[in-house]
Amino acid sequence: MKHKLFILGALFLLLTVTSCRQESDALYSYGHNDELRFQEANESYAGEFKLFWHAMNQNYALWDYEREFGLDWDAVYDAFLPRFEALDQRLENGEEITDEEYQSLLEDLVRPLHDSHMFAIFKNHATGNDITADPSVLRIYDREDINEAMGFYPDLSYYRNEGRLSCYMSASTIADSVIDLHPDYAEVGIEIKSGVIDDGVAYLYFSNFRLSAYLRDWGFFASASQRVLDLNQAVVDTWINWFSMIQEMKENCTLKGVIIDVRTNSGGYNNDFKYVLGALVPQGSPFQIGYQREKNGVGRYDYGPMLPYKLLTLSIAHETITEPIVVLTNCLSVSMSELTALGAKTLSNARVVGKRSWGATCTVINGPEYYSYYYAGCIGEKGKTPVYIYLPTCVTFSIDKKSYEGVGVEPDIEVDLDRDIFDTTGYDTQLDRALQYIETGH
Repeated sequence: MKHKLFILGALFLLLTVTSCRQESDALYSYGHNDELRFQEANESYAGEFKLFWHAMNQNYALWDYEREFGLDWDAVYDAFLPRFEALDQRLENGEEITDEEYQSLLEDLVRPLHDSHMFAIFKNHATGNDITADPSVLRIYDREDINEAMGFYPDLSYYRNEGRLSCYMSASTIADSVIDLHPDYAEVGIEIKSGVIDDGVAYLYFSNFRLSAYLRDWGFFASASQRVLDLNQAVVDTWINWFSMIQEMKENCTLKGVIIDVRTNSGGYNNDFKYVLGALVPQGSPFQIGYQREKNGVGRYDYGPMLPYKLLTLSIAHETITEPIVVLTNCLSVSMSELTALGAKTLSNARVVGKRSWGATCTVINGPEYYSYYYAGCIGEKGKTPVYIYLPTCVTFSIDKKSYEGVGVEPDIEVDLDRDIFDTTGYDTQLDRALQYIETGH
């Protein structure tokens, strides 16, 4: 009898402990206009935490993946709610709660999460300041190779001085003086370089995936000065230089290979794929780089099936490149840079060279209007609600159905960048390893 009473008591205790965080069967909107959802968060630290926990519980697309890393989201609730409630008590007592202290607490909260696009902003009720916690930034600064990548941007001056670079072109719309010319440059500014190395290797570097803003009409630069139009044309011409040299050398049987340099590339538009790797593969049919999966319900593990993830290829007539292709990556290669690397890994003639990438492959579609389609998206409104979460909607998997989120895409050929040599001479150990692969096949 005592044994039965003990079991019933344990079950009752379990129900009372978890009742405050049971999953709901209703889809709540966490848009900024739903005042009831944010009411408690407007008034207390504990309210902010509970809003964050429940919104993530309903909208986050990686809970099964996090389970593989040993994260127990229910245990997070039990461990952290008392810490936020303690802040409320201190605030009521008139005690100081600094931004640095709150930052540390929020970093502890988000650190285990592996979605590398996701970040959260909480309001410090004591100071009125917004505090950002980004798990991917915390993770990237723990990497051993961060120092070789910080402040690094590819520079071909060494190869120009050695007489190994020809047909060189470059353009930039990201300098402060240029941004003043047109407001859209703040969103789509880009640096791009192209040329031919060692009489046969077509090289392309670009700082982010914003090529679509220049290579097709997306409504940018509707009213622009001649100076802006000239800058834009320089970006287009630099890409055309790369593409046309590939076609010309392919036709003349002088093409040795192609290098796509996405080191320290911050990512951007998926549509850009067709202007990069999609310009080297057969035209017409979409190119499958892997699989994607979406949320399809409000339950923590309500996910849809893995579906083929295909990106558009270049529709302009072009040759299929069978010569060696290299995608250069480092730990600051993010998002579309990594999807490009995943695409390269599906090609028998392509290799990823350099260092493991950032680890942000989920797809971002943010905005409250997407809830009814994706059961995810951004939570709240940045700068207005007490909690804002930038939250991707789709999980991306490689062609062998593996997720690299929070980990990064491993290179096929790993090589360090010798920053001392690069900073003093311009000699690029990673670029030269890519050239070696193209020359030797290994």
